[in-house]
Amino acid sequence: SWRPDVDLLLMRVASRACEEGWSYVDSDIIMEDRSFSWADFQLAALKALLASLLSPCTHRPPYLSYGLALF
Repeated sequence: SWRPDVDLLLMRVASRACEEGWSYVDSDIIMEDRSFSWADFQLAALKALLASLLSPCTHRPPYLSYGLALF
């Protein structure tokens, strides 16, 4: 099944996005003529992780406790 792989990916992205703590809104990332803040990336990663943790599945999410600790 693909679900555990996606859960692991989202957990890793969110945890690495938050490793340095919360970013200031004025720190920017520039990609392909678009600019967005590191805080925007952190929030997007956490929203994706939350969606993964809250989505229905037949088992307990494997990274539930660690994922909730990020919030």
